[in-house]
Amino acid sequence: MVVNNYHHTAHKILDWKGDDTYSTRETLVRALFLASDEQTRKDSEIAAMVEAVLATQDRNPANATYGLFPYYANYGFDQMSLNDYNWAVFNGNSLIELLEIPGALPATLRERVEESILLAAECVRRRDVAPTYTNIAIHSLPVLVHAGKQDPLYLENARQKLAAFRQQLGQDGGLREYLSSTYYGIDLEGLLNLLMIAEDPEILDGARWVLDLVLRDIADHYDHSTAQLAGPHARSYATDMAATPTNLAAFLHFVLKEGHPAFRNPDPAGFSMAPFYLLKTFATSPNPWIPQWFFDRMNGTPEPERFVVRGSDTSGTVIHTRFNHRYCVGWVNAQDAWEQRNNLIAYWPTPAGTGWFQEKLLRDSEIFSEPYPWVSGNFTCRETSYACFEVAYGFARNRGDRHFVDKDEPNRFSKVLIRFSLEGLAGAPLVEVTPQALMGIAGFVPKTQLVQKAFGWDYEVTLYDGPFRECPWDELVNLSNRFLIRISATKGNS
Repeated sequence: MVVNNYHHTAHKILDWKGDDTYSTRETLVRALFLASDEQTRKDSEIAAMVEAVLATQDRNPANATYGLFPYYANYGFDQMSLNDYNWAVFNGNSLIELLEIPGALPATLRERVEESILLAAECVRRRDVAPTYTNIAIHSLPVLVHAGKQDPLYLENARQKLAAFRQQLGQDGGLREYLSSTYYGIDLEGLLNLLMIAEDPEILDGARWVLDLVLRDIADHYDHSTAQLAGPHARSYATDMAATPTNLAAFLHFVLKEGHPAFRNPDPAGFSMAPFYLLKTFATSPNPWIPQWFFDRMNGTPEPERFVVRGSDTSGTVIHTRFNHRYCVGWVNAQDAWEQRNNLIAYWPTPAGTGWFQEKLLRDSEIFSEPYPWVSGNFTCRETSYACFEVAYGFARNRGDRHFVDKDEPNRFSKVLIRFSLEGLAGAPLVEVTPQALMGIAGFVPKTQLVQKAFGWDYEVTLYDGPFRECPWDELVNLSNRFLIRISATKGNS
């Protein structure tokens, strides 16, 4: 049997004792959660969880998966549709964090954990991810540095990777996975782990430099009125950070005097999604890791009108964010249409929380009947006047798979559409979407419709709707659909 792990996106914490497909990553996170709370701490249960995960690690140097942990404990590497090498990095960091909690693990188990981290470091070294893969490049460093205490080969590898990462950031002007409410929190976890365990001056200096860059990005783009990290977003798993218990929201909950809404009334399962004890430790002012200026800026009064631009020398990507008294809006000049992009997104406060406006280029497939974002789409945007945008959609040749979704025949579909969505009518600005030029696929005449919803609307432009067909890339790359989008401070009601 082959297990399709590309459906594993919710990261639910499964009961490792009652389900033979328990997730190794979430089991370690649960162990961290139990170990960090003296009231819930059960040392024997924590040890059993850790031992169960260690038993799944590949220990055969001849295997390509040497040092890796599987997604699920009771499915071998040859039973998975693909193996995610990030699990060596994520589980390695969780094991480091468990070692840093006094008394969490008995001495004999600590020795086995040290050995496991060494194996994970070898998996990381062999894989050698590029510095553009931001969260994994950062998260790889603590694993290598910790292993470097046993073998200097890994410490030298960490120095080289950190130097390359700093060079990449300097060229790009920031993180490639920019303004991600998911990955900025994970980046913070990796950087703080690094500061917690590193002794090498070169490593410490580099970690502080990268941390300062991430913190400045957060301070520049956090919108207090909506509790959002204003866009655009390169890697977004959720549109509304105010209602999503991410690592970043947990971190900000302790940084901000008023807390963060995602953690004011927390679901215990939500808390255990994040290394909560770690973020709480590092987010308390004052401390030697987070500079005081960050606490001051995050708890100060932001300028009501501001415009933030961050460019890139190598990728050509430029991100823009406007803030005013009614809303914030962010956009990127050019990007693909992958599911984790928010290429043009606006937020505003509503009586119930947060409203937003966003766009997506969608397609269906014979695997997924509901249309989903099409990574081979191209998005471009230009601001012609204040919050008035010329937006165009085109297509690249096959970009292949991005996080497992476009695995099968990425130019075969029965429906293609562009969807502009507004959620949260109460307090919304006036948002106008006007087609400028529409081109259907395979001779299909584009159709537009406005779908009213309880708290908003979807404006949909269908580019193809018919029998499943495979469209030649030469035909797709010649298509272009253009729109004018205006967001006005005038109150909107439709």
